[in-house]
Amino acid sequence: MRLRYRHYMKLTENELLNKLQKRTMHDSARAEIMRIVAEQKHTQRVERGINHQHTRMWEELMSPLKYERKMIASLLKYQGGVERDLALRAYLNLIDTTIGKMTLAQRAREYTPYQIAQAANRPNKGVHWTDWVTPTKKLAITALFDAIPHKAKAKKKLAFQRTIPPTLWHALHARLLTRTEKELEVAKQKLNASRIEGKHEVIERRELAVSNIEQALVWIRDTKECVALPVTWHGFF
Repeated sequence: MRLRYRHYMKLTENELLNKLQKRTMHDSARAEIMRIVAEQKHTQRVERGINHQHTRMWEELMSPLKYERKMIASLLKYQGGVERDLALRAYLNLIDTTIGKMTLAQRAREYTPYQIAQAANRPNKGVHWTDWVTPTKKLAITALFDAIPHKAKAKKKLAFQRTIPPTLWHALHARLLTRTEKELEVAKQKLNASRIEGKHEVIERRELAVSNIEQALVWIRDTKECVALPVTWHGFF
């Protein structure tokens, strides 16, 4: 964004007015400068908000992926069989490629993960990083893991688990629960208003909305810890 009157952008409205009043100029010119600076500040605030939202959404999507990478890298520090190391390295390469693509999309700041997932018709609306890996690639990596000889009492590593690190999961779960409870309250208020006003044509639609949100709340509360969650309750349907 190319700024005009850049040297005025850090001033408050009153500071700018006082500064301009000390200059000899027509009132209309002074008002025009005030308007331009105010509009530019508003645009900057909006852009900062959008950038913050984009950053948060991409970080939440990539956090489980980076956590998975850390786990795989840790496993590779210990020498295992040929099949195990081959599977882990192939999985790690795929993870790195996926992180690279997501990082580029994040830095572009053009689209949110949801917008890209929707355009690409990704499964589950792209809420988890595993939804961003094609079935063909998943099958290839899974076949390598299946080829690892089983060892007695050894816990077998599985690829592409739709899980989220505990700390992030609790934050996302709390936010989704709070947001959905608020939406249910609003939906009930709208339904009651429709009944009072006798708007029969919208009552049925709003009753369905309330029912869906109530069902989503049940699913949210019953979701097991670390299991992938949708961004909004709509993702359950």
